[in-house]
Amino acid sequence: MGGQKKKTISKSEKKNKPEPIKIEKKGKIKHKNLRTTTTIPEMDASEAAKTFVPMKAITIYSTAKTLSISASLANALLRDLETNKILEKIGGYIVN
Repeated sequence: MGGQKKKTISKSEKKNKPEPIKIEKKGKIKHKNLRTTTTIPEMDASEAAKTFVPMKAITIYSTAKTLSISASLANALLRDLETNKILEKIGGYIVN
């Protein structure tokens, strides 16, 4: 009744082709658990004014994009500038 059906051309070609030999490259070093540390950029009042005055709104993400840092570092920087009385938070951040 049943039986095997005729194979398609592409399947029969794949079966007839020899598989290429895979060469493993030795000497690759895998680094596990690498930790990169980044620190909050140091900023005084004049640098903060140059950076933040042209901005319409000082947000975490706009700060991160402007300074090319991650959002968590930008958040830490804004909080640091706020504790140093360089920025003031009123519904957002305002440069003094």
